[in-house]
Amino acid sequence: MSKIKNYFLNTRPYSWADLLSAGLLAKYSDTTNFALTKTDIYISIGLLSLWIFYNLILEHKHAYTYRGKTSILLTYFFLILPIALSIYLKSYWSLVFIFISSVLVYIYLQKNKNKLLGILSCTVRGLIQVNYFLYILFLLQISLKKEHVILSLIIFCLYVSRAVVGDIRDIKHNAKKNKKTIPVLYGKSFSRYTVSFMMLFSSFLIITTFNTLTITLPLIMFALTLLTYKNGYILHQLLINTTMFFSFMFVGLSTNQNILYILLIYIGIYLNTIFYPLLKRESNPTFTN
Repeated sequence: MSKIKNYFLNTRPYSWADLLSAGLLAKYSDTTNFALTKTDIYISIGLLSLWIFYNLILEHKHAYTYRGKTSILLTYFFLILPIALSIYLKSYWSLVFIFISSVLVYIYLQKNKNKLLGILSCTVRGLIQVNYFLYILFLLQISLKKEHVILSLIIFCLYVSRAVVGDIRDIKHNAKKNKKTIPVLYGKSFSRYTVSFMMLFSSFLIITTFNTLTITLPLIMFALTLLTYKNGYILHQLLINTTMFFSFMFVGLSTNQNILYILLIYIGIYLNTIFYPLLKRESNPTFTN
């Protein structure tokens, strides 16, 4: 049972909803009809398999004793599964993005080998997420449009930002192990300003391309919060929710839903995430950064 638990936790289930929301983003970029169909099963199988492969091979590479061992055979099973799905659906172009994402994962695994790869690891993480988005587009045989290119750029900015915030959270640990991350090399302030700029740039792209301000508000709220809020652990949690709500709100916009309700839910999560830890309690956990 402990081994199963380790495998499950190593797949980062806290990111599953965010991951699947990227698949819905791809699906509803081409339709205004909101409906759950068997297509969503294909999206779930494809994305979760690629995600599990990425995380298990990462754990196999790092071999942290406190996270348990991972089977390389089981790891590659989750790479074979989306390949089989693409062949079954005769979506052969989607195989290209499985291949590219696998190459990017391999590059990401080398991030501790030298300074350049350490700096570029956040960029590679963003490209991996873009490939997941494009994989679903081509799996569903959706024609590539200008809007998809803009969405890919936005996804890239958001997930590069997420990787940088994760490195801000881990800065003390990474510095001790001489890992060459952007926060370690250039400091927290530079990293925070860089992420805030990328979030605001993403907001600019959303406003100018999709003619909506509402979807940008979670991104703007996070960008401003990042400049003053110091807890990297909380910030990374919040950014996972922020990227997820970006996708949910875009799906709502594409299917003519009232996205103000989705925004209000995000604001509730934002207020709880940011301010709950700030109220002093004897039982509060002690954070190291």
